[in-house]
Amino acid sequence: MTRSRDTIVERQVREWIARRRARAGHRLAEEAKPVVTITGEYGSLADSVGEALAERLGWTLYDRELVTLIAERASVARSRVEAAEAGDRTYLGDLLDLMLSSDTMSSADYLTSLTDVVEYIASEGQAVILGRAANVVLGPERALRVRCVAPLPLRVRRLAHHRDIPIEEAAREVERTDARRTRMVKALFGVDPRDPIGYDLVLSTERLGVPQAVAVVEAALRERWPR
Repeated sequence: MTRSRDTIVERQVREWIARRRARAGHRLAEEAKPVVTITGEYGSLADSVGEALAERLGWTLYDRELVTLIAERASVARSRVEAAEAGDRTYLGDLLDLMLSSDTMSSADYLTSLTDVVEYIASEGQAVILGRAANVVLGPERALRVRCVAPLPLRVRRLAHHRDIPIEEAAREVERTDARRTRMVKALFGVDPRDPIGYDLVLSTERLGVPQAVAVVEAALRERWPR
């Protein structure tokens, strides 16, 4: 990455942090409404836990729906958001190169729209948000942040069984997807999504099934929002 690209990355991260801090006083003056963010390693059953939790609580689940909301917020086609999220780039500067084309949206627009959408959802409350670094956007003051993990061999076996593909192919896809997600969050937010300090709960689904994981999250919710 060139020095000019480094400057762009640093400026965008600083601007995002500044906007978030500027809103902090107003947000903290309000009572935070119950929201759960769930992220996870590929094959860790994070999506299944999120779906089951939303159904159990009668809350709204936001997964692919976020793509539509981000597109509406940025006034772009859904395909442009999907292209931005699929960008497999190590650095934000490389992502910016990709986003110069008319087929994608700018990383700045994506970051702004993602932040606005996630914060609006949080303001409404009673939501389960899957992925997209929502735990970073909202922080500990506005969400119960959950991460699902599982040993790599188990995640590979799950994917191979679910997709009916060879173990070798599943292993490549799991490692590639994990790496892409980590790079994107690091590039856009400057944090490592694998760091447990960014979560309130880290659940291993090696022996903890989906119903048990949901029960743990629900218990934590009752502690966080007793009413």
